[in-house]
Amino acid sequence: MYSYYCTVIRVIDGDTFVADIDLGFGIWLRERHIRIYGVNTPEIDGKTKDAGMKAKAYLEEWLKQNAFDLSIVVEQKQDKFGRILARVYGLQSKNLAQNILDEKLGVKFMDK
Repeated sequence: MYSYYCTVIRVIDGDTFVADIDLGFGIWLRERHIRIYGVNTPEIDGKTKDAGMKAKAYLEEWLKQNAFDLSIVVEQKQDKFGRILARVYGLQSKNLAQNILDEKLGVKFMDK
């Protein structure tokens, strides 16, 4: 597995964001949807809107705080929606999925 640095463009919901991925040697994948491996958060519409918006806000803040040391480890090139499925790490190797679980903003989920 390879680890890549990335720059966040925007957050979609509590477990998905859009980023530019640095592949090295000046090669970038631009505006790719990243699905956080290992966690599922509530949707931001319907009955779970409040919980979904809380998870999204947490993700936005976490990504902002870890922006200068944000990396991903790709688990699967694409899920059924075309998103890159990846483990996300921040400062001091903090695992984003585990942080979301610790904050009780999502549930454990493995999509393979």
